[in-house]
Amino acid sequence: MGIANFSNFTQFKNLINALPAAYTDEMIQSEQFLLERDEKKKIEIYYAPFEFVNEQAKVVIVGITPGLHQMKKSYSTVINARGHIHNDEEILHEVKKNSSFEGTMRKNLVLMLDELGLHTYLNISSSLDLFSEASNLVHTTSVLTYPVFYNGKNYSGTTPNILKTELLKKI
Repeated sequence: MGIANFSNFTQFKNLINALPAAYTDEMIQSEQFLLERDEKKKIEIYYAPFEFVNEQAKVVIVGITPGLHQMKKSYSTVINARGHIHNDEEILHEVKKNSSFEGTMRKNLVLMLDELGLHTYLNISSSLDLFSEASNLVHTTSVLTYPVFYNGKNYSGTTPNILKTELLKKI
């Protein structure tokens, strides 16, 4: 287990920790967290601490890109770690457990994986355990590592086309 070699966590950790516990969407979708922007294509990419790598994983689950909900959950996890988790690797691991596919997406993913019998293969009670006590068995990631927004909304992976958009191809 470790931290991705492209990690920007040390650069952004203090900025995230400087946010109030009750931060707003505008506070995190701001210039200080903006990584890249293509005004012509209406694309914005923001930092979120999804940089933990589980090199021992038995299963890899890949999404398109984290959305605003996952971004918010990742920031809250970092803020909640203040004072009691000091190791960056542990903080980033908590971010992955708490934030990856979080919300309705996780519920639907778990239902599909359990229907496929993944939990049986892994000898766990449910695929939901992959996001808690069995997190050592999974590596979650996205094709686009950081949250991407198109025209101010979560990027769905279709418009604009990833393979025909230079900024998205680059990342």
